[in-house]
Amino acid sequence: MYRHNMMRGIRKSAALIAVLAAVAVVASACAGSPPPRPLPPRPGQGPAVGERTYLVRAGIEQVYVTDATVGGTVRLSGPGTPTQSKVADAFGSVVFRGLTQGSTVTVTDESATDESTAASQTVRVLDVDEQPSDAFYRAPLMQAGLNYIPMRDGTLLAVVVRPPVGQSVSDGPFPTLIEYSGYAVSAPQDPLADKVARLLDPSLPNDPLTPGGETFVGGVLARLAGYATVSVQLRGTGCSGGESDLFDLPSSYDGYDVVETL
Repeated sequence: MYRHNMMRGIRKSAALIAVLAAVAVVASACAGSPPPRPLPPRPGQGPAVGERTYLVRAGIEQVYVTDATVGGTVRLSGPGTPTQSKVADAFGSVVFRGLTQGSTVTVTDESATDESTAASQTVRVLDVDEQPSDAFYRAPLMQAGLNYIPMRDGTLLAVVVRPPVGQSVSDGPFPTLIEYSGYAVSAPQDPLADKVARLLDPSLPNDPLTPGGETFVGGVLARLAGYATVSVQLRGTGCSGGESDLFDLPSSYDGYDVVETL
């Protein structure tokens, strides 16, 4: 069956070569061009607190802050939680890790000069046993190409949907292969189109929007065999939000949230 599907996919791809040779492919990047339209917010998304200039969200065993004063001090404290102070990075971001699940903590941007901006915000750290509601996972139909999926703590992960060769998303449902990686699997260019173009013109420069060889199985072979591919970028890498820590709980539960959403 696999061989049959593979040969059928190869015949389909051969029919596309003439088209690919004549068409200039233009891909949108996560930087340097307008960002793709993210999915609309869904019920149960992470607990954004207050209408402040800076944003505080709680994750599993961590709290992260965005849009704080660049280079300023951000303080976290709470009952039974040792007080911590960190300096906001060049993007005004701070992550506090290793917090007790279910604990309540207060975050303050101590360097803010505006009184309303400096007001403290209180959040409750998420627990691994707290699952989002079913409504949280009812995502709209994703489009082919680059999409964003919100995780339970509000972090947006970059996800590229590639249907089987010669088909569109609307032709589905399809058997689906999910890639979850910190490599450039969600680069939005089509790796198959890139390989065909290079066969026709080996002098072409490398396209930074094309996934690397690490997605060859998912981005090329699986699609030739009739599978759709969903390439998920690990948080904190590529075009995904958040901070990368390969073995922390948020990264593990991101995988759960992605599968349930799909």
